[in-house]
Amino acid sequence: GYQPIDRLALRRMDKAAGHRLRKQNARVWAIYWLMRKAGLRNEEVEHLKWSWVDWQTDGTADLVLIKRDDWKPKGRSGRVPMRSRMLKLIKAALGGDGEFVIPRSSKTEAYDLAHYGINEFVRQFIPDGQKGAYNLRKEYGAQIAGRDGIEVASRLLRHRDIQTTFNHYHNLIKR
Repeated sequence: GYQPIDRLALRRMDKAAGHRLRKQNARVWAIYWLMRKAGLRNEEVEHLKWSWVDWQTDGTADLVLIKRDDWKPKGRSGRVPMRSRMLKLIKAALGGDGEFVIPRSSKTEAYDLAHYGINEFVRQFIPDGQKGAYNLRKEYGAQIAGRDGIEVASRLLRHRDIQTTFNHYHNLIKR
């Protein structure tokens, strides 16, 4: 099962992902918060388009991750809630005029940012993490599972099967 990121390391990481990172590298900053607050996978961040954001009137937004002709998500399709305020900050920081949430000049650049650029940042705080950024998704899942239960975590993480969620997070429920 997943062992949560040390609270002190998580606080240091969140603080470092504040205004300074936003100014230094807005794309890595945006990727960090999409993984941290919406539990997105690297490939989901890489392919996320502004047209997939369903802005709600209650101050939230749903990221609508469904199978499309040009992209098939790992796991199952679904809606991921996220604060519209955070998405508006991301949009403002990145320009928000393009098709993709994370602007890029090529597919390779997008892949490198979503897989290597974010890992480079996260590994400063959890150096033993082989898949540094994936720990952000796991932390999101751990928080949901601990607060709302395995079923909700499974749905929000878009696992194909609840057993996958159970295998990773059951020890948190027991605790």
